[in-house]
Amino acid sequence: MTKNKKTDFEKLLFHSDEMDIDEIRTLLKGLIVQKKRWLGGFHPDSKVRCEAFRSSGVKLGQDVFISMGVIILDGYKPIVSIADRCALGNYVTLVAASEPNNSLLCKHPEIAKRCIKRLPITIEEDVWIGTGAIVLPGVRIGQKSIIGAGAVITDNVSPNSIVAGVPARLIRTFSENC
Repeated sequence: MTKNKKTDFEKLLFHSDEMDIDEIRTLLKGLIVQKKRWLGGFHPDSKVRCEAFRSSGVKLGQDVFISMGVIILDGYKPIVSIADRCALGNYVTLVAASEPNNSLLCKHPEIAKRCIKRLPITIEEDVWIGTGAIVLPGVRIGQKSIIGAGAVITDNVSPNSIVAGVPARLIRTFSENC
């Protein structure tokens, strides 16, 4: 006997344009967190991407835009927060949890002390993060800031700032009137 019934994952992947937001949220509830994260990063519809990340424990504000390819590494703990009206470009990576996984390096005292981290990432209102940027554990990005494409953010970013580079450096600040 063959099943023709579509799974919730298949419905979300191939038929979400026919659904309202409540139906999308209901179907996401039935998925494991790994599938929610995959949909959050790679679904063709930004609305579904945002709802999938919310459903997996990421704190997302209103009117957030998440481009395809965004990866959030947080050990599936609610330690990443993205406030209202933020835009994340393609292939942005938020690394709130970092460790060498199954490697014996985990047992090395110096590596464990300095390199294995699980710290919150906070992105305040109206931030624009360019394509391919990487945000590392413990970083807060202040409101109305712009992160250049490919930047690696290792330290907090003050509000109303433009940063770029590897590691990211302040390019300039601008007035709050925008």
